[in-house]
Order: sequence, then C-alpha cells, then structure tokens
Amino acid sequence: MVAAGLVGGVVAGLAVGLVDGLSAAFGEGGDLGAIPLTICLTLPAALTIGFFLGLIRGAVASLLPAEDATLWALARRRPEIDAQLVSGLFAAGICALGQAAVVFAFALGPASGMARKENAAISTGLFAAAALIAMAALFLPLWRGLMPLARRVPRLGGRPAVATTLLVLLLAVGAACALVLSRIDWRVLRFGPYVTVLVLAVMSWWLGGLLTRWPPSRLVIAVLVLIGFGLPALAPALGQRANAVSAAQQRGLAAGLWIQLGRRLGDRDGDGFAGWFAGGDCDDTNPRIHPGAKDIPGNGIDENCVGGDAKRRERPRPTIVTGKGRGAKEPTKAAKPKPLAEGHNLLLVCIDTLRADVLGAAGHPDKLTPVIDRLASRGLYFTHAYSQAANTPQSFPSVFTSRYPPRVPYIKRFTGYPRLKKSAVTVFEVLQAKGFHTAAVSSHFYFTERRGIRQGFAEWDNRGATGIRDSNKDIAAPRIVPRAVAKMRALAQAKKRFALFVHLFEPHSTYVLHKGKGYPYTKRGVAGLRQKYDNEVRFVDEWLGKLLAGLKSAGVADKTVVALFSDHGEAFGEHRFYFHGQALYNEVLRVPLVIAAQKLPAKRIDQPVALIDLAPTLLTLLGVPIPSSFQGYSLLGLAQIPGATAPPATRSLGAALLRYPAWPKAQRAMLAGRYKVVRRVTENRWEIYDLKDDPREKKDLARRDPALAKRLRQQYARFIEDELE
Repeated sequence: MVAAGLVGGVVAGLAVGLVDGLSAAFGEGGDLGAIPLTICLTLPAALTIGFFLGLIRGAVASLLPAEDATLWALARRRPEIDAQLVSGLFAAGICALGQAAVVFAFALGPASGMARKENAAISTGLFAAAALIAMAALFLPLWRGLMPLARRVPRLGGRPAVATTLLVLLLAVGAACALVLSRIDWRVLRFGPYVTVLVLAVMSWWLGGLLTRWPPSRLVIAVLVLIGFGLPALAPALGQRANAVSAAQQRGLAAGLWIQLGRRLGDRDGDGFAGWFAGGDCDDTNPRIHPGAKDIPGNGIDENCVGGDAKRRERPRPTIVTGKGRGAKEPTKAAKPKPLAEGHNLLLVCIDTLRADVLGAAGHPDKLTPVIDRLASRGLYFTHAYSQAANTPQSFPSVFTSRYPPRVPYIKRFTGYPRLKKSAVTVFEVLQAKGFHTAAVSSHFYFTERRGIRQGFAEWDNRGATGIRDSNKDIAAPRIVPRAVAKMRALAQAKKRFALFVHLFEPHSTYVLHKGKGYPYTKRGVAGLRQKYDNEVRFVDEWLGKLLAGLKSAGVADKTVVALFSDHGEAFGEHRFYFHGQALYNEVLRVPLVIAAQKLPAKRIDQPVALIDLAPTLLTLLGVPIPSSFQGYSLLGLAQIPGATAPPATRSLGAALLRYPAWPKAQRAMLAGRYKVVRRVTENRWEIYDLKDDPREKKDLARRDPALAKRLRQQYARFIEDELE
C-alpha cells in the first residue's frame, strides 16, 4: 500500500508540477525554465502526501476482512457497517462545523482586537487545539446517538447508504462555500497552494487505488520512485536561474510556496535570506550580509548585495532658511521669497486610504469628490504625488518627519505599529516652537500616546477611538468633524495661531454600507468591493465639505492654509493584491495632494512629488525654517512662485515597505523619470515599469530589456545608499 501511495504521489506530482510549471512559463513574465523547476519542487510534497495516504490505505485494509478489500465493498455487503459509516460521517460533519464556528468566532472576535498579530495567531491556535479536543470528545456520543437516523438513510441503486450521505455532505459543503464566496470578495483569497495540495491528495489517493488493484512491475515502481526522489535533488541547481525562479513565484500556483520553504531550509546563517533558489544572499555564512542589510560605504563589503560596496559621497546639506527645501543653494537676499502665508493658520487633513484616481479632478467619471475637486481647483493640485509607505503606521511617521521610512528613527522597527523615538523631529514640533498652537482631532486606535506620533502637539482629541476589530466597522467622520469645527472656532475666538491636524478614517476597509440613495450597493465580488469603497469616498467628501464650511464659519478661512493628503491608496486586485500594506504598486502609492491658500495660485502640477515634501512645503509657505533632518523639498518652486526654489528635475523618488509581523516581506521602490523599479527584497525579485507607456504597471521590463535593467539597478543601488536607506 505504501509503495502504491508513493508511486501515485510521484505521478500526481509530475502532473501537477507540469501544470504549475506551464502556468509559470507562458504569458507575461513567464519563463520556460519554470517548468522543470516547479516539477522538481512539487515532487517532495507529492511524495509526502502519497506516503501518508498509502499508510492510511494500508491501515484501513488491514482492519477489513479479506473478502472486503475496501470500505466501499464492506458497506455494500454489510448494512450495519454501512449505517455506522453514515453515522460517523454525520458526527464528523457536525464536529467539523462546530470546530469551524467556534474558531472563526474567536478569530473574528477576541483575536481580531489584539494589537500584536503574533499574539492573535498563537491564541487562535491554542483555542483551535482546545476546540478540537472538545469536538473529539463529542464525536463518540454523537456517533452513537445518530445511529437510529443513519439506519433510515436509503441505499439507492444498490449503492451503500454511505455513498448517498457522502454525496449530500459534499453538496452541502459546496453550497455553503458558494454562499460564502458570493457574499465576500473571494478574489482576495489566494487559492493556488490550497488547490494544489487538494489536487495532489485526490490524485494520489485515486492513483494509489488503481495501483493497488492493478500493480505495475517492480521495474516501473523502481523507476518512478527513483524519479520521485532523484528529481528534487536537481531543484537547487535549477533554482539558480533567477528568471525561472521569478516566473515561478509570480505566475505559479504553488511554486512560490515551495520556493519560500526551500529558501528557509537553505538559509545557513539565519538572516532570513538564502544563497540558493535565487535568494540573493551573496554571503550565506555571514548574517550581517544579505539583501535587506544597510550597506556601510567605503568598508570594502557589499552588505546589501546590490551594486558593490557603497561609495562615500558628500550629501548636500539641507538649507535651514525660509523658502528652500533640501539641497537648495542659499539665495541672495533679493531672491529670498517672502512667505505667502505668513501669519496664517494651518489645517492639515488626511483622508485615510484615498487613491489618487478616485478624484473627479483626476477624471473619475462618477464625480465622487466635488468638495476635494473644488479645493483642487483653487490651490496647488499635485496630480502625481507618491506616498513613501504602503500602510498607516509607516506612512505617518514618514510624512511628519519628512524622512523615508527606513530613515525614520524608531524605537523598534519590526512591529506592526513602530514607535517614534523622542529624538525624531516632526513638523508639528517645528510649528509649536514657532508659536503655533498645535492640536489634532481623530478617532482611531493608532493615534495613541505610545506610538510617539503625538510629538509636537499641545493637545490631541482622540475620543471615541475603538480597538482594531471595531475600527474596521466604525463610522468616525460624523463625530470627528463637529469636534474639529468646535476646536477651530475656539482657537479663532482666542486669537491663537493654530496648526490643526484632522484625520478622517473613511474610506479605510472594512468598507461600511451607508444608507440613502447616494450610496448604492448592487454589485458583488471585486466590483462590489470597489462600489462600497467609492461610496465611502463620497461619504467622507461630504464630511470634508462640512469641515471646510466650519473653517469659514469660524471666520479664519482667508487666513488658513488648507492641505489635504492621504497616507496611502488602496488595491483592488490590479496586481493580485487587495487593500494595502503588501506591495508598492501605484494603486497604493499614488495619493491626492492639494495645498490651498489665499495667495497661492490655482495650478495643476504634473511633476512627480513625494509626501515627504509636504512638511517642507508647508513650513516654507508659513515662513518657518526647515529642519536639517528633513529629506523632502519645498514644492513652491513648481508653482513658478517668484524666488521659490524647486526640487531638482532629475530627482528620484522612493518608497519602502518595512517588514512587519503580519507581512514580513521587505520591498523598496524607486521612481526615476519615466521608469519605476520595484525590488521585492525578501523574495529577491526585480520589476521595472515604463510608467509613460505602461502607467498601470503591467509589463515588467526587468527581463525584457537587460541593458535598461542593468542601468536602473545601478541607479537604484546609488539611490538607496544615498537617500532611501
């Protein structure tokens, strides 16, 4: 039986690996070398599955009488055994349903409210184990209690009743799955690895049964077993082809999982990166050398395995004067611009998770954002503004400190919500030191004192903040905006020059359904997901209108700079990712950025800019010196304001996805002119896109144009060593 299981596993592995390889070999980003690689990688899993299924088949056969070679035959011949099997299926189904119900209830309940995901995972696992023990204890009483019912199940067409029961249960499970998938955005789930394992198990069991009835010759068995154990030994050699590995990761069904497991097993120095399977570790004996390391310039060691050892370069020092950003030359007194908003207040609004393309001003056909569109029409509207991070806890510190995420001073980096060091200089600390009354209004669990993000605020109203679980269903704008309006009125009456930050959580997922004709929900799947998101955008835009109306009613609209941005965007499957925090594609990085003030011209600016430029721009506008720690540039020069300096035309922009427990895969990105480089550091994958010809980032040029790829990799190496890291 074990031999039949092994042989069945080998044949199943060859077939499934071939299908997986074909899916990785053809189409955009495919490579023929992925076919033998995926076959070799699939076989160990297939052999393991076949071996254990063979053991199970052998154990069952040993318990059966010789005349009943299978449970099927035994159930057909002996009605009492048939009834026992039916009762066992009923009992197992009830126990499985109960197990799933209690585990899901715990996962969606107490576990979802835990701030530390590792604690949530451990507690859910322990709860699942306890529930499994309870269900196992319940199985025997259920089995016995259901016997009277099981005896009544009819034997149709001469088949045992267990066949009818199994068919009904499978139909019930299928219907339940279909119902669940029809009500959720199922494309968020990645079925490839699960389907692959399921197909391997089914094929191995079926083939094992055939081989038990019609056993092949010993020579055939020996050859197949030799293939099953021999081919996987070729996987490390085949895995040295970076293109094949990249194709298997990107397009394969389960090959990415096998590669990830192989790299973990082959990581000799324990630094999280491997030297084989194109893992990118150029010295797998030294844990300080790997693709995620910081390269120390001039020491003769290429710590990050990119572009050789970093060169010592003199970085231009930021000029700490009004009107200039990082690296600008000191202008003459005659050229020094007078601040356009000297004496003004500041209202800085962040609408969380707002994509750049959802604005009517950006061409969205449904005109979801009339308030933002009017604001953009009377101020500086930056059409190509890029966030430097893909999620909230990495983006806000970057925006407030005007530093790329890897350069933000954190107490601890590898955590879901890193905390700023007190040494970090934020834009609100700078404004507070210049006499601004700094305040904030929000209602979200992130904005607590322990995050360090409150540095520089005299007061922060975060009342009504819920836990992680409840925040995803929270409608916060109706309680935030009235408090913010009241705060502006109070500060205006007290004649205090203020800098007020307001955070509006909508349209962050989970997208809440709103009542009224203006918020239709008629679609399902990804289209329904996007429809709910658009409704949230429409909803928050209306509340932004009430906030700006409150500014006017406070009598300070003409003396207040209004700046609007988003911390990151949102993905809807454009690159097989959903929501945010997992990738650095433009649907997540491109965000709205609008700055409006009475003396600012109305201008649409298409040059790419970064969110780290927001703080220097606001300081310049308000007549406040820019700290030397800020990496961003003032953007006023792009508006052709006399005397204002602009960022260098050849400037590159960057973004970083720092590893965190819920997504321990580091990524970096560089925007250089028309090209964008994405490096999946943990997976050692490179992607290059021509944003002029391919704005949706669908055609990866990393392997299509080797000369371009080499040049951009060299430029990327200089950029991360000089600016990003």
